[in-house]
Amino acid sequence: MKNLKLTLAAVLCCLLTSTLFIGCVKNEDDDKTPAHGVVTFYLENTSDMMQYCDIEVTYGDGNEEPEKVVVSKENTLLDLSWGGTLVTRSLPSTVTFTRKITAKPDAKIEEMKEFTYSLAYLYTSGVCNAAGSVIEQYPQKTVGKEQTTSGATAAALIAEGKLNQTFTFTFDEKGKMTLKVDMAE
Repeated sequence: MKNLKLTLAAVLCCLLTSTLFIGCVKNEDDDKTPAHGVVTFYLENTSDMMQYCDIEVTYGDGNEEPEKVVVSKENTLLDLSWGGTLVTRSLPSTVTFTRKITAKPDAKIEEMKEFTYSLAYLYTSGVCNAAGSVIEQYPQKTVGKEQTTSGATAAALIAEGKLNQTFTFTFDEKGKMTLKVDMAE
């Protein structure tokens, strides 16, 4: 069941990425000069996280005020996975997604026998020319899995910010993308 949710999220990511790139057909006459980076990104959450935690995602490309989203069942896939897509204004550029997890005020996570959390994420990215035609689309990557621990351990991890993550996608001037993942230690 755990892998099924991530697999379904991966399939949805593929569908959304396909939708993103519809109308962007490779054509031999197209300009091959990279102009924009594109990232479609999903963070997996568990039912425990959704029920007992407040989850906030901040994302942006540094050109405008970052967007903040409070993750809820209304804006997730299968009531668990949150996703977003960003297209950069230019190259080189940097796109960041940050997930901050805090315990809800009335949550008694430390009293739970078990708590399941996820640090899993998946993404796909690509590069477009100034007209929006795809020059290169990079393969989808899925990383991480769900983990179960005692409520006391989970409460401590959450309180110390050790489940918070920042994902930095950096596109160079040629559109080559690198990803750096930061977590509290």
